[in-house]
Amino acid sequence: MGWRLGAVCAALPVLIGFGAGWRQLSFVFGGGLVNPDSYMRIVRLQETLAAHHVMDVVARDGSGGGTLLHWSHLLDSVLCLFAALPALSMGQHAALHLVAMLFGPACMACLGLAVAWAAAPFADRPWLFLGPLLAAVSPAISLYGLPGVVHHHVPVVIIAVMTCGEAARLIAGEARPGAGLRLGAWAGLGLWLTPESLPFELLSFGALWLAWIVSDRRTELARTIGHTGTTFAAVAIAAFLADPPHAGYAAVALDRLSIPLVGLAVAVAAVGWTIVKIGRATRRPEMRALFSLAAGVAAAVLWVACFPKVLLGSATLMNAADWHAFMDHISEMEPVDSVSCGLQYLLTGAAAAAFLSWAAWRRRSALLFYAVAVTIGCLWLGFTHLRFSAYPEAIAAIILPIAATTVERRAAAWSPAVRSFACAALIIVFLPLPMMGRMHALFGEAHAAEAGKLGSCSLTNIGSMLAPYAGKVVLANVNDTPELLYRTGVLTVGSLYHRNVAAFLRLRAAWRSGPSDTVPPEITATRAAFVLFCGKSHRSPLVGDLPPETLLDRLNRGAVPPWLSMVADDASSGNILYRVVR
Repeated sequence: MGWRLGAVCAALPVLIGFGAGWRQLSFVFGGGLVNPDSYMRIVRLQETLAAHHVMDVVARDGSGGGTLLHWSHLLDSVLCLFAALPALSMGQHAALHLVAMLFGPACMACLGLAVAWAAAPFADRPWLFLGPLLAAVSPAISLYGLPGVVHHHVPVVIIAVMTCGEAARLIAGEARPGAGLRLGAWAGLGLWLTPESLPFELLSFGALWLAWIVSDRRTELARTIGHTGTTFAAVAIAAFLADPPHAGYAAVALDRLSIPLVGLAVAVAAVGWTIVKIGRATRRPEMRALFSLAAGVAAAVLWVACFPKVLLGSATLMNAADWHAFMDHISEMEPVDSVSCGLQYLLTGAAAAAFLSWAAWRRRSALLFYAVAVTIGCLWLGFTHLRFSAYPEAIAAIILPIAATTVERRAAAWSPAVRSFACAALIIVFLPLPMMGRMHALFGEAHAAEAGKLGSCSLTNIGSMLAPYAGKVVLANVNDTPELLYRTGVLTVGSLYHRNVAAFLRLRAAWRSGPSDTVPPEITATRAAFVLFCGKSHRSPLVGDLPPETLLDRLNRGAVPPWLSMVADDASSGNILYRVVR
């Protein structure tokens, strides 16, 4: 691809990200971060460094009982590594904030390179910049790559792009030696990062398997499949040994790398080498397909028999009622619920699916039809959960330069003006709506959020208000919990992390408690000594199904119950601190 083009593809998403997110830069440079997950990750990392050993539990959440975070420690290790040198001159806290501030743009730069690299064998060089450009303007991806965002969302998209790119190069015969080892290593790192990456890794392996069935390169591809599975299992085992679940090596955890997923990686490796044996035993495609499918089914049945809890899925974490009470407050897990939202988050993925469908039909290619099915599946994931719309957008970012190349080549006999017009029309289909969606997300929604507040509700200066009450339990907005933990020494009641749903339900019950002349039992259950409140002009969905007599409603209209006594009031932010009088 060349270093100059690589530099352009890396720099383009970073420059667009800084330009589009300029309204937040002063806040981030002033010591803040962008979202609750970023605060919570840095809080856990600070507690790990203070304790000098790996921490899985944020001790000050859950009314001091702690909240277990399911995240692996891969990103924590990366952040520590890059913060080590600046920490020598500016201190640990400032160094961690600096790395947190740069993490999102660095991820977008890596994604730009990954997208261009994945498209490079199939697109002309002049069009490769379009992939990073689309990723940079897509709200489904870029809002997770802003300065001050520290989470795994963009890294897992990078890993999905790299695994799919390695598989595509292998199938097309464009891969360099060792591609199977690299594919397995990327897949293993993705599994360590989060099980969310697993479907894309398995889909990449599935593409190799299909190519082995239909291609004349059966011996080469079979050996590659074996190497891929072995490397995948080796990396997964090494990561598991280095970073086991909080409950120990024998714990069955479905939301992070644990023994069931290690078992799955070993099963994938076993199936890979079975494919090598099958390829040597028979040359008939239908027999190879039959025997390899039988091996895969047998491995899946054996895996489920060894780990039957995998069939329960989310039921192992919480019941259905608690699931809805919890998940209904996480906006990124909501489905696409409007035409405008669908246009912003899914249109380019749909355009990519349409282009792939045309190419598959024209070439009568089983592998391209497989790519169409994968893209449609990713679109369905994005439709059901907004956060997953990043995946069809990433596919579109890879496809756009390929589509532009195809249009230009097919229009080679046309006049330069007509050819340019055709390419411009294609680009217009892919780019404007994501760009408008990005602007809407950064400006329109931010303006609406500000309009919904009676004050700014900013926690930037909350440290001075809560400093005298370090170690006390403070009931507050659940979305503010991570930032409170980051900026103060207080204990919080609960947060939106599914490993401590009980704490969230206690917080929810406290805010939903009815009128009382004495401290309600719901407040007592939280052990809260203080209540931090900031008024809103709209009613919170936390209490939306109840009559407007909840604690949250009464505080919002100034009807303070007798068992609360105001101890601090910040007129600039609108934050009010009440003491619970027992």
